[in-house]
Amino acid sequence: MSLDNALFLIDRGGQKFKVSGSSIGDKITNGDAVLVQRGDTKFKSTYSNGFNSILDTDLLLARQGDANYRVTGAAFKELFAGPKVQITQWDWPTTTQKYGTYFNGYWTTKHANRLEREGYKIYANFAGDTTSGTDEWRFFPRKTDYYTITGKAYSKYDDSTDSTTARVYCTGYSINPSTITDYKNGMVGGSFRPKVIIPNEDTIYNLSGSEMYTTWTLVGLTPGSEEATFTSPDTSGQVNETREREPRVAFKKITRNGPITLKCQVTNPDNFEYARPEVQFTIG
Repeated sequence: MSLDNALFLIDRGGQKFKVSGSSIGDKITNGDAVLVQRGDTKFKSTYSNGFNSILDTDLLLARQGDANYRVTGAAFKELFAGPKVQITQWDWPTTTQKYGTYFNGYWTTKHANRLEREGYKIYANFAGDTTSGTDEWRFFPRKTDYYTITGKAYSKYDDSTDSTTARVYCTGYSINPSTITDYKNGMVGGSFRPKVIIPNEDTIYNLSGSEMYTTWTLVGLTPGSEEATFTSPDTSGQVNETREREPRVAFKKITRNGPITLKCQVTNPDNFEYARPEVQFTIG
């Protein structure tokens, strides 16, 4: 039974008046008294920054409508506690989410001054007692699995908190940060075959049917000259083939000023992610 509409008899200096459960916390003052029953004994308990003499098992009289009710001391004292902070909504997608995609969570709090998601504050207007909002998340999982999104609300009335979680199933793998290796710096003539190294290589290697593509670009050569030959093979194919393929960069014996930039774009069409590693080196 809700005690919000229940009426309690208050004695204030010999004058008696009735106050509802919903407003008693605001109207009670030090020195006010209520009648309490403990076993066969009845006594007055006086308010002094709380009804400290009332036990949880004591009984008090309340009237609601045309009937009287006995209310436990525990339920009565709850009327003087500040509103409890709550996260009443914490909804995240139930469908599988791919690596690097943005997805939203929807939340509602009561009696909170802020809400955090795993240590990151969610900014919103917490002026009212009930606050709702949308939190956007872009997730980069290290493996396909269920991931827990935790929310924690902080009370605007006391030091209490409320926490809740949601589980989201995420799949996909990061190809960032990719790096370029096996290039030569300061060479005078000759050739090399650079490689692009993709992180999570062992995991990616075992992905069945996933395709990645690499596109190589050499920047900094003199237009129209024959300083070098640059061959970029067709590098499309299965990921365990793509990562083994390298272009061939061959330079003539020529001295030049300024760096050469070797760029590679790695494309994972499974989750629309791109990695764009590049290196600078000199020749001559």
